[in-house]
Amino acid sequence: MEERLLRAASERGLDRGALDLLGRSFRCAVGVRARTLPSDHHPAFLHPARTALILLDDVGETRPAVLVLGVLAESRSPELRVPAEGPAGAGTLLREAGFGAQTWWDALPQPEWDGSAPGRDDDFADADARLLEELVTAPEPVRRVALAEALDHLRHAHRWEREADRIRAARLARRVFGPLSARVHPQLERRLAWWNGRVGPTLDPDRAT
Repeated sequence: MEERLLRAASERGLDRGALDLLGRSFRCAVGVRARTLPSDHHPAFLHPARTALILLDDVGETRPAVLVLGVLAESRSPELRVPAEGPAGAGTLLREAGFGAQTWWDALPQPEWDGSAPGRDDDFADADARLLEELVTAPEPVRRVALAEALDHLRHAHRWEREADRIRAARLARRVFGPLSARVHPQLERRLAWWNGRVGPTLDPDRAT
């Protein structure tokens, strides 16, 4: 997968230094997953590369700092996040990426993907409205990465074990990521519209909620 990612980035015109940084960022993110997940066949294992490929292929993103941010982003599972500090920490890689990468990293939101979290769905709806407002006003690179990263999670939500999490994914997509996509990129808007029209209703028994 690293080879596929770097080939796609090279075809988009990234230079050798940017490719090296992107490759190291990918290996760092996957290293955390290799130590944490039970198998490299787990659907979350290649999430870092898939997020970056969405940015490259669907959005046409070529800024190395944004692609590194995409590789390192993980909004759903705290245990899979790259540590902030250390020789292979996110901080080191983001400093190398430059161009505001650390600021964008700090601004990335952490949506509540856990459908079993305490609270009624009304509380989730209020939180989702605040999240949408936060994302709409976020810097453009943050919106791009947050949406690409969420889209890859949603693409695999039908395989999640807990029904509550699958329902939560459908509602996040409908309330937050679908509306956001119209402000980010037409291709992502089309993909979210398809998911919300075809997949989301199969995961949420109460589409009207």
